Amino acid sequence: SVVGQLQPGQGGFGAGRGRGFNVPDDYKPITTKEIETIAANSQYVKNYIISTSLPVEAVDFDYFNPSGDEDANDTNNPNGNMMRITANINIVGIDIKSKDITFNDTIIEGQYFTDEEVEQGSNVILVEQTLANLNGINIGDTITIKKSRTMSSSQSNMAEITYEVAGIYKTSNPTDVENASFMGAFGLTENTIYAPYTTVLKANFL
Repeated sequence: SVVGQLQPGQGGFGAGRGRGFNVPDDYKPITTKEIETIAANSQYVKNYIISTSLPVEAVDFDYFNPSGDEDANDTNNPNGNMMRITANINIVGIDIKSKDITFNDTIIEGQYFTDEEVEQGSNVILVEQTLANLNGINIGDTITIKKSRTMSSSQSNMAEITYEVAGIYKTSNPTDVENASFMGAFGLTENTIYAPYTTVLKANFL
């Protein structure tokens, strides 16, 4: 059974104030090696999942947006100021050992990541079928994203990264189009892209 989920390399908001709590100045995010050491030596850990995620923006392709509302990702921050959540794609990092737990969808073209791709943090991804059809994406094609964060319009954009499509999958939880207007594009399953967790960790530091 899975006792818990640990996310390596993510300090949340770094030093300073997070969502209702203060992160110590000397805070350091847990590493993959530390996760493996804890799992190997604790009598309480029966299984574990290594996962991480990265909010990004589509650069050279269209994201799935059935509501057609370009302002669907606007939100209010706790201070009452309107902010723009620019992310419309969610890249989820997964590993080989926990594939059956983390990845519950069906690959219809291409293949899952290899051990070597995970070890090397290769820029390979799995794209959902709806997103692939929307953009005419095929196996071996490349797409470009740019890192994103909640920002005001005066803040600069983040680094661009190009990925190669290794597989196309079909989501097991498609979006209810009638309720899509209540969800930001970032939260739609069709806009979820999978990558090796090592690849996502690497991107977090670019």
